[in-house]
Amino acid sequence: MKKLITLCEVLVIAILLIKLVTLCDIITDIGTSDEPSFVVKQAIAGSSGLGQRSHPVKDLSEDPLLKERELLTLLIKRQQVLKEREQVLEREEQRLVALKEEILVNIETFNQVKETVTAMIETLKGADDKKYKDLVKVYEATPPDQASAMLERLDRKMAAAIIMRMKKSSAGEVWGNLDPATAVALTKEITKKTVPGDEATRSK
Repeated sequence: MKKLITLCEVLVIAILLIKLVTLCDIITDIGTSDEPSFVVKQAIAGSSGLGQRSHPVKDLSEDPLLKERELLTLLIKRQQVLKEREQVLEREEQRLVALKEEILVNIETFNQVKETVTAMIETLKGADDKKYKDLVKVYEATPPDQASAMLERLDRKMAAAIIMRMKKSSAGEVWGNLDPATAVALTKEITKKTVPGDEATRSK
C-alpha cells in the first residue's frame, strides 16, 4: 500500500517537472522571436475587420423618401403657380367689374345728356315754329306782289317753309306774283324733301 502511494507521488512530481520544462521552452521561444507581435497585429486586424463587417457604413445619399420629397416639392410649386393664377384672375375680375360699373355710369350720363339735348331741340323747334308762324302772318299781311318779291330774295328752304305755312288763299296770290323761275325752284325744293315746319298743321 505504501509502495502504491509512493508511486503516485513520483508520477505527480514527474508530470509537474515535465510541465515546468515545457513552460520554460515556451518562454525562451517568446523572448527570441517576433511572432507574438505578429500575432497581436493579426488579432488587431481581425478585430477591426470584424468591426467593419458587423457595422457597415450607411450611404447617406440613399434616401428612401427621396421620391416622396421630390413629389411634395413639385406639388408645392404647382400649388403656388395655381395660387398666383387665381390671384391674377381675381384682379382681372375686379377690373372687369369696375369697367362694367364705369360703362353703366357713362350710359346713364349719356342718356341724361341725350334727354337734355332732345329737350333743347324741342325747345328750338318750338321757337322756330313760333318764329315761322309770326313770319307767315307778316307775309300774309303784306300785299302779294311785295311778298313775292321778298320771297324771291330769301333762301329757297326758308321761302318754301313760309309758303307751305301760309293760308291757301294767301299762298295762291303770292305764288301768282312769283317769277316763273323762282316758282319752279321753290316747287322743286318743296317736293324734294321735307322743309322746316311742314309737319305742323298748315294755317287755314
